[in-house]
Amino acid sequence: MGDSWTQTYTLAGDMAMGDGLSAQSSGTATYNYSAVGIETVSVPAGTFEALKVAISTHLDIQISMGAEAGPPFSISIQSQTWFVEGVGWVQTESTYDFEGFVFSDLIQLQSYNIP
Repeated sequence: MGDSWTQTYTLAGDMAMGDGLSAQSSGTATYNYSAVGIETVSVPAGTFEALKVAISTHLDIQISMGAEAGPPFSISIQSQTWFVEGVGWVQTESTYDFEGFVFSDLIQLQSYNIP
C-alpha cells in the first residue's frame, strides 16, 4: 500500500447546445491517486475486503461560443473508491467543489454475477 500515481489529460471538444448553438471547450484534467489500504466495505451487493484508493481530481475548463470566451472555471473532486479482487469496482464516495458550490454523492454496486 502507499503507492501513488498521477494522470493528466488535455481536453478539447465541441458541444451541441440545442437551438443550433454550439460551443468549444478546452482544458486539463489532473488525477492524483493513492492506494490507502485494505478495508471492509458493505454495499447492497455484499460485504467485501477491498482496496481503498483516494483520488484527487482537478479540472480547469474554458468554454467559448464563437468569438466570445466565457470565464475559465475549475472543479475539484475528492473521492474514495473501493476495488475488490475478482469483482472490480464496488463503491465510490465523492465530494465536488464547483467554484464554491459543494455537493457529494455515494455510488454503490447493487449486484454482480461472475460466470
